[in-house]
This record gives sequence, C-alpha cells and structure tokens, in this order.
Amino acid sequence: MTPRAPANEAILSLAGLTDSEPRRLGVRKHHLRRLFSMIPLRERSLLRLVHLRGASQRELAGLLGVSPRSVRRTLARARARLRDPVNLALVARWRRLDAAERRLVHLYRLQGIPLRRLARLGLVPAPASGATGCLSASADRPSEHTGGRAASATPAPTSPPASLQTLRSLWRRLERNAARAVRRPGLCVART
Repeated sequence: MTPRAPANEAILSLAGLTDSEPRRLGVRKHHLRRLFSMIPLRERSLLRLVHLRGASQRELAGLLGVSPRSVRRTLARARARLRDPVNLALVARWRRLDAAERRLVHLYRLQGIPLRRLARLGLVPAPASGATGCLSASADRPSEHTGGRAASATPAPTSPPASLQTLRSLWRRLERNAARAVRRPGLCVART
C-alpha cells in the first residue's frame, strides 16, 4: 500500500507557502498535489518525515548515513521546488502541454536531470511538429496479417528522441511561457 499524499494545507506548510500565493498564480489544490507527487522521491519522503511525522534532521541523517547538512540541503531544495512560481505555473498548465513538454518539465525541471543526459539517453521524444493526429497511410491499406481487412488498432509509431538542441529550444519556450504566466497570473489557470 502506497502512502497517501498529504492534504493541501500540509503541502502549503511543507513548502512554506501562504494560502494566498498559489491563489494569486491561479493554481488550484490539485495542482499542488500534482507538484508534490512530481518532486524526487527522496525529497518528498524527507519532507513528509520532517513535517508530518516530526522527525529531526539529525535523526534522518543517522538513518540515511549522511550528514545533517546534507539532509538540510535536500529539504531546502525540495521546498524551493514547491515554492517556485515557474513550477507552479507549469503544473497549472499541465493539461495544455503535449507529451514531450510534460516529460521535459517532469524530468528536467522537477527531477533535476540535465538536458544533455536527457538527450543522450533519449528520454524525451521529439515534439510532434505539424502532426494532425491522422492515421498513417499504412493503416488505411488492407493488411495481409488481418486477412485483407483494414487494421483498426495499429500501434502508433514511436517518435525519435529529441536532440539536445531541440530540448533546449523547447525548454526556452516553456520557461518563457511560464514566466509570462507568472507575471500575468490569469493566463495559467487550467480549465478542468
């Protein structure tokens, strides 16, 4: 059984946010929960243990076999990720992002994996440029594997991984739009 996500008020206190800050950016309660669930597991677990269970940083350092300073830095990094207005704006616009943009935000911005490594490992697909969502030409022709009938459930071809240059330009565009949404908060409210 996986532990439940903390309540919205707990997430606000974990991040050190006041109740008005997310509201000013147009961020709803479920956006805060989504952002909390997307930060790295180690940071999320330490925040839960310190704030919800009352564990001290010294106790956690002893359990993990690291210095208290390392625990303090990890907690500060986690709070900074939760408090960052650009992260809040990106998560508020989550439904409007395509799959490549979501993956990039999650791995690069929230998990902290460098763009160079993402490109080298091919973890982010190239964004669909000009894709119309139509079936490929091969899906319209009868297939010999289906007995002459048109294949109705052909798997979509996987897109190639994005290059480092593509990831950088995609990230610049996302960050620019998120910064614009932070300056003009009404733009980042997701309609669900």
